Amino acid sequence: MTIVSRAQSLEAVILAGGQGRRLGGVAKGHLEIRPGCTILDYLMSEIKKTGIESIRIAANRPEDYAFAGVEVVLDLHPGCGPLGGVEAALASVVRPGVEAVLVMPCDMPGLRAEHFERFLRTYEEHPDSVAVATGLRGMEPLLAVVPVRGFPIVQASLERGTRKVRDVWSEIGYHTVLLDDAQAFININTPEERNHWSRS
Repeated sequence: MTIVSRAQSLEAVILAGGQGRRLGGVAKGHLEIRPGCTILDYLMSEIKKTGIESIRIAANRPEDYAFAGVEVVLDLHPGCGPLGGVEAALASVVRPGVEAVLVMPCDMPGLRAEHFERFLRTYEEHPDSVAVATGLRGMEPLLAVVPVRGFPIVQASLERGTRKVRDVWSEIGYHTVLLDDAQAFININTPEERNHWSRS
């Protein structure tokens, strides 16, 4: 099975629920990593290279992302942090035949299509488990392919007060995807980090 054919059973949701406090309240997705190209523009372009066609954004300020031209989904449990965004991503799956959702933070401009393809391969080998990124710094729980069957577990975890994403992945079951490229895990959280990335 080719990468593109595997991708037909997946959708992608970019997690953009943060408040951008260290950026003066600016939504991270608006940040340009090169002239005329925002982080969101870049991530959506790389996702599409894998054959995944359906991309949405999970955010609690949908007006911030109207420029992206894709659907924005809201948390079902507002104020629950990143796991709430994951729940929103899974709840937003509406197309028959979708088996899993590729989720990622909106502030990681070092991700590339080849990284996402590793997730697709791991998902194919273990379709009932979460395929989650790991690197030299350990697990990156918000960079993952999550099977739709995990939605009830995510929802129940939030309802009982669980907030740690990695704890929920342990309950569902997971397999790690090693990304040995340090740039893949770079987060843009401050103006200084954005400026450094733009110069690199």
